[in-house]
Amino acid sequence: MKKLLIPALILLSFNLFGQDINKADTLKRPFEQLSLSDTLDIDTSQVVQEERFLQQAKEAIAEVRFKGFVRVNTFYDFQGIKNTEGFNPYEIIQDTIINQQIQGFFIGARQSRVGFESKIKTPIGLLQTYIEGDFAGDATGMAFRLRHAYGKLQYWTIGHTWSTFTDLEAIPFTVDRDGPNSLTYVRQGLIRYERSFANKYETALSIENPSKDFVNPFDTLNQDLQRDLDFNGRFKYNGKFGHIQLAFSGRILSYTSAFGQKEFAAGGGIMISGKLSTGKKGTVYFTAITGKGIARYLGGLEGKREDAFPNTNGQLDLLSLWSSTIAYEYDWSDALYSTITSGIIDMNNTAAQPENAFKQSLFGSFNTTMLILPNFDIAGEVAVGRRLNKNELLVSALRIQFMAQFRF
Repeated sequence: MKKLLIPALILLSFNLFGQDINKADTLKRPFEQLSLSDTLDIDTSQVVQEERFLQQAKEAIAEVRFKGFVRVNTFYDFQGIKNTEGFNPYEIIQDTIINQQIQGFFIGARQSRVGFESKIKTPIGLLQTYIEGDFAGDATGMAFRLRHAYGKLQYWTIGHTWSTFTDLEAIPFTVDRDGPNSLTYVRQGLIRYERSFANKYETALSIENPSKDFVNPFDTLNQDLQRDLDFNGRFKYNGKFGHIQLAFSGRILSYTSAFGQKEFAAGGGIMISGKLSTGKKGTVYFTAITGKGIARYLGGLEGKREDAFPNTNGQLDLLSLWSSTIAYEYDWSDALYSTITSGIIDMNNTAAQPENAFKQSLFGSFNTTMLILPNFDIAGEVAVGRRLNKNELLVSALRIQFMAQFRF
């Protein structure tokens, strides 16, 4: 037994190391500070480079990396939002009297994350796996929540991770966990094929989990299971100035009509986004989205059942919307920068929707982040939000919050 164990231990070497001191990675990527899933590192030349890196360990055939951070988040709500960590204008209290009375203080570390990444050399290329989770799995406790679990081999990614209908590099930094509610940052099961060309162009196509995000009163037996996978894609151009990305989403929603028949409705959307440099110290982030039946892909509407609504004919109407986000970041120094962000979602309400149905939301924030030590940074932020209903009721919220982050 010992003769078999010793060679096995030699072949399976584990290389545990911390993150590099890289401001772009550690501070400006709040949605993917641990994983490599938002970078396209699978074209032929890069695979060869990775293989050379592994060969430096000679006898090692596997690399395992453990990393994460402890994030302590504290905030005070002046009005409008209950003590949940995410600042989502959709959830602003609509009773104008209670709205003014909602005030509260919170401090916790539920946003802390841990992740495991492995790279294994195989005859057909690198096999990469990644698992990541945090402790924000429910509204009151500290339940562990799976964020990512996927594998990558050559040009394929299979598992649970960021949707292809997302541009992580175009997401500005916010202290708030949810970030601008007008952006797409959905994680779900998918099978994706992606390629890069000439170090400038990137393409990706995927089939993804068709999550149901609507209420159908005609479906008394809960039969509205989705039969068709979502189909998403993107094309990205990288230049000296930054990048521009065009993405699309196509989906077919199935539902039971008032007559007990299975019916289908086609939806989808398009998105243009980018991150552009305005000089050595400034960066602009922007995103514009439009479509119908895609509310579940927006951070502020995911899980709110706003994809569709029943009409008076016993069928479902897919709800159309548009959203936009723009942000400007200024680097005061290598260890200090500020970001101002604004975002809007506008829903096209139908005649059948109730008067208190969601119509529009506005989000705004200003923050400043400082790198204190190579693996320790702090940030402060002011966030404001407004919600407008179909009946023109307008409510608002205000929050100040701070963050301390320790990376390992």
